[in-house]
Amino acid sequence: MMCKSSHVLRRCDCQCCALLVEKQQYPGEDPQYNLSIVDSYYDPGPGSLRSRIRNAWKVLTGKRVYYNDLFMQDPADFQSLVRELQELAEAEL
Repeated sequence: MMCKSSHVLRRCDCQCCALLVEKQQYPGEDPQYNLSIVDSYYDPGPGSLRSRIRNAWKVLTGKRVYYNDLFMQDPADFQSLVRELQELAEAEL
C-alpha cells in the first residue's frame, strides 16, 4: 500500500525549532496526523542526566513536562499558520 502525505512546517522566530504537522493517508483509510516540535538542539541543558531524571519524575507523578516551545510574535504569521493547517485538514491526498 502506498501512503500519501503532506505537511506544514513553521519555524520559531528565533530559529531554534520548528512545528511540523504531517498528514498521512493510506488508501481506504481515514487520514492520520502527526504533530511534532523539531528541535535544533539550541539548548543542550534539557539533555543532561539531572534534567532527564527530573522530567521522568514529573511524568511519573502526572505533571506536565515542557521540552520545547514555538515562539511566534507576529499575529500575521500565526494567522498564516492557521490557514495552512486548515488547508491541510481539508486537502485530499
